[in-house]
Amino acid sequence: GESGWDVFSLTYDIRGPLATVFTPQAMTKYLRVFHLLWRLKRVETSLSGSWTSLKCS
Repeated sequence: GESGWDVFSLTYDIRGPLATVFTPQAMTKYLRVFHLLWRLKRVETSLSGSWTSLKCS
């Protein structure tokens, strides 16, 4: 099943002078980096919860 972690994503509407720097190809790369960092945050949250439950046992 999908959870909030799985379906969350960011999109940006870049206009004006910034659009010359943030091309669609660059935005695709930024999205991939975001997804990697988001997965790492999910792992950190899961490990933290596991650690807390083991400490209290």
